[in-house]
Amino acid sequence: MVINTLDTSKTFYQWMIIDNQVIAIINNLVEGNLVSNGTITLNPPAGFNGGVTLNIANGQIEGNGGRLTGLKTSALDYNSVGVISNTAVIVISGNGALGSNVYLSMAVATGFTDQSSTNVATASQANALYEYVVAAYGKANVASIAFDKANTALAIGNAAIIHANAAFLQANTGVSNAVAAQDIATIARDNANAAFLQANTAFTAANNANTAAGSAAQQAERANGTGTIAHYEAVAAFDKANTSLQKGTTGLITVGYTVTPFNAGGNVAAYGTWRPNYANGQFQYATLNGGVTIGAPTANGAVDILITNSAGATSIAFSGFNVSTYTGETWAATNAYKHLLSIRTINNISTYSWKALQ
Repeated sequence: MVINTLDTSKTFYQWMIIDNQVIAIINNLVEGNLVSNGTITLNPPAGFNGGVTLNIANGQIEGNGGRLTGLKTSALDYNSVGVISNTAVIVISGNGALGSNVYLSMAVATGFTDQSSTNVATASQANALYEYVVAAYGKANVASIAFDKANTALAIGNAAIIHANAAFLQANTGVSNAVAAQDIATIARDNANAAFLQANTAFTAANNANTAAGSAAQQAERANGTGTIAHYEAVAAFDKANTSLQKGTTGLITVGYTVTPFNAGGNVAAYGTWRPNYANGQFQYATLNGGVTIGAPTANGAVDILITNSAGATSIAFSGFNVSTYTGETWAATNAYKHLLSIRTINNISTYSWKALQ
């Protein structure tokens, strides 16, 4: 559809007709019937300020291969087509093919009002239709997002299935390996049992042979009168004697021994001079209630003596010992105190040292 050239001598009624023509074009455009693949042409009259205006109800012209020509891009253009909208910014869009569309945005001109008449689509109706289209587009976008999410969920689900299948295969492999290992262990157990039975049989046979051989040897010894049994008993006694500690004989001690300490006296102060005897053992104990002189032993040896003070303990002196100025810790006469006295005699030279136990 082409709008005829306008001139400034048109009456108001004629302008109404022209406006209705524009509205009809818009209605056809909304319904998809106006120049679907051609060119919309508005021809302004010649002369100074000879322009014409296209009133767009919703601020949007869409095309698919067509284009708009003669659009006014400057207020100084006298002979051109002006495009205005009384509702929103005008947006002209299309499929973006090279040379086929014009993309343009213009500000809203609020000085122009809707000139539609009865039974002709008004700007508000066009706006309502546009809102429905926008809403449908928004829902389509939501549906598209949901579709993308569904695709993502599907991909994740497929990946989960793949991993689950891999895990299942690995589990099956593990079960197979475990069954094979169990079979091998069963075979090894059976073989070990068979070997054990054979070993028991051989052991029994060897014992029987040994018993038979022993009986034969005993019978032979008794028959010959050699006294082999007595000989064996003598050898055993000799071996036992050799493995025991002997006086004057060096031996190897491979175990430890426990001892019972010797009680040297309830009150060694009563002795006046007390000379410890190594023959009573290497661990002795005594009580001191008063004063005493300890004399050096008369034999070579060693002994540890635990001395406990009673309430009357007063002093301890030594006789016959070789010592330096330091003899260990200091003995004290305090009641109930305990001290360990260590005495050593080597080559008839005796010495001692103290160890306090409190």
